[in-house]
Amino acid sequence: MTDPNMVASAQEEFKARIQSWLVAMNDMKIDVSVANAQVDRLRKWVATLDERGIARDVLLPLLSDEMPVTRYGAAAYLLRRGEADRALPLLQAMADDPKNGSLASAADTTLLGWRKEQRAAGQ
Repeated sequence: MTDPNMVASAQEEFKARIQSWLVAMNDMKIDVSVANAQVDRLRKWVATLDERGIARDVLLPLLSDEMPVTRYGAAAYLLRRGEADRALPLLQAMADDPKNGSLASAADTTLLGWRKEQRAAGQ
């Protein structure tokens, strides 16, 4: 059984990291490499959650978080962790809503990449 305190702590860490990525992505004064570095660090950190066997426990509840950036991040990472049925509708709705601004673009890019991977895999 997964320690609830460990999951809650990891959820807060995820929220902080995905929010930092959004800030870097939206800051026109920052080079895009800063946002890309944020993504690389977040990807590696989520991989550690995979290694510990808690990625899904951490990310699934975040699909209903009050912050759109948290929902986007959770869906983007769950998409490739066997949760496409849950992640795809959220990402598509986010991509289709222009009120989501840069998150709509990020969701669209995530979906395009995932669909390309699926086609390449023959699915």
